[in-house]
Amino acid sequence: MNELDKLRDMLTKAGIPYEDAIEPLGDRRLLSPEVRRRFGEAGNYWRNQVIYGRDGETWLWDGIWQYGSYGAKEGLIESYGELGTDEQHQPKVVTAEEAFAVIKADYDKRNND
Repeated sequence: MNELDKLRDMLTKAGIPYEDAIEPLGDRRLLSPEVRRRFGEAGNYWRNQVIYGRDGETWLWDGIWQYGSYGAKEGLIESYGELGTDEQHQPKVVTAEEAFAVIKADYDKRNND
């Protein structure tokens, strides 16, 4: 099971709402098999994303594991959003456990205050 699927499983078991989008790469002829292989199994996805905390056009955290994402070949999740970037607003590359800890802490804070 890849890290993004692990995260989905963890969020579901914890009852934390999220959105996701999965779109296989399919037969996109512009991408050669050699280029796709650079991203490991993630190279099979055009879009593979989890979104937490959406409020209209913004969200608190989102992560991708797909063709072109940072950390894809290593099996890691590229994260964005207020909770998913560093101090310079650059994406973080994280494991499912690291992503879950950030999301759960925020979810608990918002729902226990």
